[in-house]
Amino acid sequence: MGSCASGTTPRESCSSTSSALPLFGPRYLVAPVLELGARERTVYLPVGTWRDLRDGSVTEGPAEFVAAAPLDAIPVYERM
Repeated sequence: MGSCASGTTPRESCSSTSSALPLFGPRYLVAPVLELGARERTVYLPVGTWRDLRDGSVTEGPAEFVAAAPLDAIPVYERM
């Protein structure tokens, strides 16, 4: 199952902020839109190098940014 990306280690707890996103194992972070009508959302990536599986762009974490989230493409990031 998933854990939260708000902490950088398993000991850190998940926060209730909008930046807490599910990690699936140590490698994948999923950032679905949770607000009706929204087409973007704030994403927080923990420490590491992350690749956007939609377009291949690479981001060095920690980083927080607004990601486009159209209906046909859920933001998913892979730790490299």
